[in-house]
Amino acid sequence: MNEFDQNFENYNSFNEYITKMEELEYSEMLSTDMQIFKINNPNIDSEEDIRIEDSIVEVEDTSSETSTRYSADIIQSIQPFSVVDEPSFRKLLNKLDPLFKIPKRQLIQNKILDTFIKQYYKLNVIISNFPGTVSITTDMWANIKIEKFYMKTAICNFIMSILNEFNLTQKVATITSDNGANVVKACHLIKAKLDSDEFTHYRCICYILNLAVGSRLKQ
Repeated sequence: MNEFDQNFENYNSFNEYITKMEELEYSEMLSTDMQIFKINNPNIDSEEDIRIEDSIVEVEDTSSETSTRYSADIIQSIQPFSVVDEPSFRKLLNKLDPLFKIPKRQLIQNKILDTFIKQYYKLNVIISNFPGTVSITTDMWANIKIEKFYMKTAICNFIMSILNEFNLTQKVATITSDNGANVVKACHLIKAKLDSDEFTHYRCICYILNLAVGSRLKQ
């Protein structure tokens, strides 16, 4: 049993495991930030000595952990980089924590890629080592001109590349898609490539019901 399996079996679900890992990581970040703050401010003995007062001189917090966490907040809320330049936003953060100096936009931009790479490899390890089988779902995109991605072979190859990338070719049990002819044919190709009798393709029931209701309303 590897280290991941030993850790995972202590939790009731995959989501519980991930949540705990994120909490631990966040706690480590907070601890590191406080240590850095105390080094820069030797006269402060405890967290209770930190007061939000006008007399406190603003301390520029440019630690890697804080910048990474701040970048993650921008990513998760789908905010533009320019949010760090918004006067109202800067005023809000300054009011909440006068000790925190918002990183420059360029620093945030540089941290985004680092955050992506770290999260990608973390997710890759978790998914690659996750025990049991998985089910996947797919939907096709269309650009602003409503031009769709039609080639069944290209769709199949792209999905297979993702399965290979995360070591899921031997774990995927089902795939759910809409009724698009290109996607259905692509799923047939995927089944052939996986060469598994257990692999099953399902057509989304919600999509089918939506088509049925839409057709009925047009009558």
